[in-house]
This record gives sequence, structure tokens and C-alpha cells, in this order.
Amino acid sequence: MEISPRKMSGKEAQLMFQQILSFPLQGVCKVLRRIGGQWLDYSKSGLYKQVDGDKYICMDNISNKTPCLVYSFGIKDDWTFEDEMDSIGCTVHAYDHTIDAPSIRGHRITFHKLGLGTETNMDTLDNIIRDNGHTETSIQFLKVWLYLKLL
Repeated sequence: MEISPRKMSGKEAQLMFQQILSFPLQGVCKVLRRIGGQWLDYSKSGLYKQVDGDKYICMDNISNKTPCLVYSFGIKDDWTFEDEMDSIGCTVHAYDHTIDAPSIRGHRITFHKLGLGTETNMDTLDNIIRDNGHTETSIQFLKVWLYLKLL
């Protein structure tokens, strides 16, 4: 299937994006772990609870013997993923241009008030990786919270 974003309307692009996310690539993972997220209660009775913001990640290549590097874009008010990755020994670079936070959090989390993009307080992923000195380093996990602004 050929994808030509220049020929799509904003609604068509959004629908395709949602369809792609709904059917992620399948792979073999021996140790799948649910990381982060918050329990939300949308009812007065407490019967309708769900977790929001959790991520399922493959832990097969994570060990105390090898360095683990995480880049996380989009924090808002939920640090659960970053805090848990820090607790298992990963170095985390957390980015969000919309919030204020201390530059150091936990044992190995560094916060950057910067986002992905071309607007104010944003930069490209390539530039960010280069500026951090990670061009020759494997990034184990890249978390990106997307905000789509339709024209």
C-alpha cells in the first residue's frame, strides 16, 4: 500500500493513523511487561474503572548487565512509565515542552523542556539524539505521545 500524505485530507490521515495503531506489529517476546499508567474512575459507583497510559513492552533485552536507554516524549502529568523504567535501571530522557519539572528526577531521569517538532521549544529527534551524544548508542525504548493538530 502506498501512502501519500500530500493527497490525504486531515481526516483521512487521522483515520489511517488510528488504524495503524489499532493493529500493531506482532512479534515474539518471552517477557512482556505492563509499564506505567493510572487507574481512572469514570463513575460515581466505582464500577467503571480502567487504566490509562499503560504501555506493554518487551523486557527480553533488559538486564542489569547492559545499559538501558529510554527516550520519552510527552509527560503531561503522568510520570508512571518513566519512574518505573528508572526503577528497573534504565537511563531516561523525558521531554515535554508544555510542563515545568525539575531537571533531575529519581535516580536516572533527566527532564528536558523540549518537544518533537519544528515550532517554538521543539527540535527534531535527530538533533536531540546528537545533542545528547547518543548517535552511536542503542535506544531500547522510544515513547512518543502524539498530538495531532488538524488544519
